[in-house]
Amino acid sequence: MEIFISIGFISYLTYQQTKISKQQLAISRQQEQIIEFDHKVSVYEHSARFNFVTTPEKEDSAGNCLTEALIIENRGYPIRDCDVEIYSFVEVQIDSLINSELKKINTEIIPVDLYYSIGSITDKEKGVLAAYSTTYNCKTYFEVQNELQKHVETYYWTMNRFNLVEIKYMNFLGENDTVYLCDNLTKADLEISSAKAKQLLKIYNGNKKISIYNFTYNNLMKLISKR
Repeated sequence: MEIFISIGFISYLTYQQTKISKQQLAISRQQEQIIEFDHKVSVYEHSARFNFVTTPEKEDSAGNCLTEALIIENRGYPIRDCDVEIYSFVEVQIDSLINSELKKINTEIIPVDLYYSIGSITDKEKGVLAAYSTTYNCKTYFEVQNELQKHVETYYWTMNRFNLVEIKYMNFLGENDTVYLCDNLTKADLEISSAKAKQLLKIYNGNKKISIYNFTYNNLMKLISKR
């Protein structure tokens, strides 16, 4: 009888110890989750939040955009040592009417040099960080866009411009960081991954660019025909 009681008591102690160990493990995991959550909150609170907008800087008497500016902002935690690069593109969707049906043939992404070449970076740590423009960049772009509709071979083509903005800065930890923003997306957040940014940079650096000062319908067609 004493043996059975001893075995039962040992089994009970083992069970309780196992139960306590599981409870301690659960508490430990909860504490780790709380620490991880607090860390994420701290990082978010101390993170920069970048954005950029394009806005008319100069308009004609009819309200048509002549010059377009690009303004870069930090709406989050202050940063230091900010440096900005802007890479501009036009995306030309080549469509054709085949058997009374509009069909997509191809899409060309063409780098546009000097679309934003005049401007400067401010010394601010948050708020407006930089502003850039180029004389009559908007007017030049829309002239080519309108010209597409005047020719039979390009009547169904569509053209859109977009930008990749590279921001290098020092974060709150004193570490150098890089963020890429792109407005060729439908989502509100402009930030894209480094992988997607590198794809666009490869296009920008690997293909012949067209300067905004030479951006005409004929030059665009010549560039597309060579691809």
